[in-house]
Amino acid sequence: YIPEMVRNIASDLKVTDSHVNLKAKTNESLGHLGRGEGIAVHAVALLYKAL
Repeated sequence: YIPEMVRNIASDLKVTDSHVNLKAKTNESLGHLGRGEGIAVHAVALLYKAL
C-alpha cells in the first residue's frame, strides 16, 4: 500500500514521489494496536514555498 499512498500524496501536493516519505511500523504485539484491534497515525509535514 505504501507506494500507492506516496503517489496519492505527491499528486495532491503537486510534487514528485521523491519528495514524499512514508514509514510503516508495527507495535510488536503490544497493546490493542499490536493485537490488530486499532490503528494509530503520526503525521509530520514540512511545507515551504520556494523563493
